Amino acid sequence: MSKENIQAFFQKADQEPVLKEKACAILERSPEEVPAALAELSKQVGLGFTAEEFAASLQGASLSDTELDAVAGGGRPPVKGVRVPGQPTLWEQMVNWFN
Repeated sequence: MSKENIQAFFQKADQEPVLKEKACAILERSPEEVPAALAELSKQVGLGFTAEEFAASLQGASLSDTELDAVAGGGRPPVKGVRVPGQPTLWEQMVNWFN
């Protein structure tokens, strides 16, 4: 049921601007904070999942070419809030991952 709640949460947030804004702000936090913060927000909208369930759902997630380049030293990571032309935003990646 947790995977369904995670999918439902991202679908709901994609349709509700206020919820999307809150979720996007959480995604800008440090990676250690994101799962717990998203789990708390999901409970507030009745689609609860745990931080552990969210983290487990990301297992096997692939990195974009930009992210791979940054990790490999081929470039620097994108600046928060700056959209790289031709690349999906972090929000778009999350919504696509869970759909």
